[in-house]
Amino acid sequence: MKTFIDSMLALMCYQVSSSKKKTIETESIAIKDFISFILEKYPVVTDSILIRNITFLIQTYDNSFNDEERLLLKQAFKLISDRLREKDAIRVISYEKYNGVVLDWTSPKQSKKILHAIEYPVPSTDFLGANVIEFAYKNTRQQFINDSKNSIVKINLLNTEVAVENEEPLVYMPRHATPAPAGIVF
Repeated sequence: MKTFIDSMLALMCYQVSSSKKKTIETESIAIKDFISFILEKYPVVTDSILIRNITFLIQTYDNSFNDEERLLLKQAFKLISDRLREKDAIRVISYEKYNGVVLDWTSPKQSKKILHAIEYPVPSTDFLGANVIEFAYKNTRQQFINDSKNSIVKINLLNTEVAVENEEPLVYMPRHATPAPAGIVF
């Protein structure tokens, strides 16, 4: 009877410990802040730092990244390769225009593979019409590593400040002033 009670107690303790909520840290940044984010968030690694399991969600709005975006992303991922360890894992998923996994779980030390995926993004076609962000969270929970830092970093390519084109600037004119002839600027 004592063995049965001990077994039940051990089973209950196991269930409680295994049913702890899996915490996934989430960050959302603009592409212009990506390099400074990496410098701040991912210090040069030591053995005392927990294993990192990072999913990068990159917003897409065209067939591929423009030259500036590509350059920033490649520099940022080179920096990640220098700052993370072989036992860490990263994944790149695109969303919005093109939905899908651009780079499946890989070591950040495989910089050539990562840079190739950024240079020539070819998302998998399995996600047409799917909610890729939801997939990213679900998959990160499935790949969850206990006693590690599991995170999702959403990189926004579109600037939040949208320039208004073809709109005349507002000019203050005193009430009784005569407007200047067209083409003359004071």
